[in-house]
Amino acid sequence: MMLENINKNIKNIFSEKDFLFSERQSSYERFLNLGLPNKRIEDWKYTGFSKLNRFLSQDILDVTFRLKKEHDQDIEILDLDFSKIDSNDYIKPQNYVKNEAIIDLNLALSSQFKVIDIKNSQKKPIVIFLDTTEEGMFLPRIYINVFEGVSAEILIINAGLKGFINQLVEFNLHKNAKLIVNRVNFSETDFIETNISYLKKGSCLNITNLSIPKNASRYQGYNFFEEEEAIYDFKTVSIPKPNSNDDIITKNFHGSSGCCSSSGIRAVLGEKTVGTFQSLIDVKKGVKNTIAEQDCRAILLSNDAYMNAKPEMKIFNDNVVCKHGATIGSLDSNQIFYMLTRGLNDEEVRNFLIKSFIDNYISNDSLLKKYLPGNFQ
Repeated sequence: MMLENINKNIKNIFSEKDFLFSERQSSYERFLNLGLPNKRIEDWKYTGFSKLNRFLSQDILDVTFRLKKEHDQDIEILDLDFSKIDSNDYIKPQNYVKNEAIIDLNLALSSQFKVIDIKNSQKKPIVIFLDTTEEGMFLPRIYINVFEGVSAEILIINAGLKGFINQLVEFNLHKNAKLIVNRVNFSETDFIETNISYLKKGSCLNITNLSIPKNASRYQGYNFFEEEEAIYDFKTVSIPKPNSNDDIITKNFHGSSGCCSSSGIRAVLGEKTVGTFQSLIDVKKGVKNTIAEQDCRAILLSNDAYMNAKPEMKIFNDNVVCKHGATIGSLDSNQIFYMLTRGLNDEEVRNFLIKSFIDNYISNDSLLKKYLPGNFQ
């Protein structure tokens, strides 16, 4: 039944006129060979998705996609009209990320592909809102292309209510391009987002992620330093709702010299929640002057909260500065006692300490500030 439904979806989506036709075919074949991810796969051993195959029997639907147009000119939004896309400039993600069935599923069956070309620097942020209100399988794909020397800021809001969401967002930053990405995940359903970034010389990608899922959620970022002096900075604040889990995975592949990467998490875990932070620094042979770090910090607010931390480094060169650290624990009892003696009640103390904990990741002037919860349980 599952394969029959997939084949039905393929007939509706595959078209020989689509310049992605061969890519869809090869991605589908890889997906069938790999099968759905499970806990026997090292990168998925902590992930809390159960019975993913049940979603494959559902129809593929389109998410509600809205773009807030409070931006300057020279931004072009292209739908699935591939006649407008220069296939010579198109980057094939399957040439970068191998053996990831979730990505292949999106590449094979996505019926919704948005290409956003940012040709000039933007004074105001670009806001993208995606949500789902029906049961089904949602496979949106967004390709953000930032031209040479251009600076821009984006806010992406995910608010899925129903179905299964497997979202792919790619960032292609040309020479000296700078992009700030603010990401909010409010999804109440099973949600996976994959980011793949291609970083050219002198480019800079800053991602700040606020994740407040109500179910199983997984973010995985693959970042490729293709040319020298590129910078990638990733910060995430994870505050999953009770009885949910939130997985954050970053993989930074340093293929060029003089690049910098930083990946960090501030997790606040309450009743029956599980957080995971897996981060890889991969410095290729002959790549020099790399600066890279990983930082995992978590506060456990309940005895049944749990945090997995898995730092990983693959370094094939001596001329690097790489470090990692992890700190997991409860709120400081001495700090709590001191603030209680100053007249604050338990709830005020808890909120103050947690807000201080995440403040250096989401500052007062951040676009994400207004999405933070008022109280922490």
